[in-house]
Amino acid sequence: MTCDVRSTLFFLFVLIRICLAQNFEVPEPKIEILKPKGFKVTLKDDGYSFFGFRGNINEEFHEVNEGQMKADIVSKQGGYWVYKNRSKKLEVGDTIFYWIYVIKGGKGSMSPFLEYTVSASENEIGVGSPSVNSYTDPNQTTTTPESPLSKRFGKLCEVSKTVVQGENSVCEGSLIFNEDFDTTGLRSLSKWNAEIMFPTEPDFPFNAYIPDNTVSFEDGSLVIKPVLTETQYGEDFLYNTVNLGVRCTGKIDRSECRHEASVLNVFPPVLTAKISTRHHFTSVWKI
Repeated sequence: MTCDVRSTLFFLFVLIRICLAQNFEVPEPKIEILKPKGFKVTLKDDGYSFFGFRGNINEEFHEVNEGQMKADIVSKQGGYWVYKNRSKKLEVGDTIFYWIYVIKGGKGSMSPFLEYTVSASENEIGVGSPSVNSYTDPNQTTTTPESPLSKRFGKLCEVSKTVVQGENSVCEGSLIFNEDFDTTGLRSLSKWNAEIMFPTEPDFPFNAYIPDNTVSFEDGSLVIKPVLTETQYGEDFLYNTVNLGVRCTGKIDRSECRHEASVLNVFPPVLTAKISTRHHFTSVWKI
């Protein structure tokens, strides 16, 4: 049986469930436009065990079918069911036509045909600072020019003292960084890098940072699982000499990248992982 046949049979099964078991109302999910392309659909969990999405770009549904985009999701992320599409480039005025199907308590229900149109505000590249004249009338009351964020969001934005890489300013109380780890491998994370090194001062932890077999992702969560060194380097690892080479993220030709074992400097017995946003995201918190 081919994958296409299996997919068709599963879709027919879903249609049968829809026809026979329309048992509860399905809430409308939240849709967010992603940059530089794509969109995200988020539905808050309410005891569901399955979330299905079917969608079209600029093409209405006139009957129940699989559409241009389809996803069947069987695990939630932190209390939400999430579908991400990073392949569709959306412009202002484009409309996402879609329907969703969920299973709760063994019973399924389908939403009505829904739609979401991309607005101009979601495609703003940025807002520049207002121009300010160098001459000030001595009889005129002066005011402090609005920041770009205050101009964009009005009085709701109080500019924070926190400094964020790549941003002129941020609002107090706003989210400055988020990562949902919706991936299956480190290589697909755009803001994170794994450390590969023998850590030294100031803590001198008795381990090595090696991401192989120590990092995984499960249901939107980052999992770091230390392993015994002997599982990768053999039982006589204590007195091995290891050079991490070009993979090393520490100082080349130093103890961070090359470990020469001796009686007083045995190889770390544990391998673990460390990832950071260095080179991608930094912030300075101020009060």
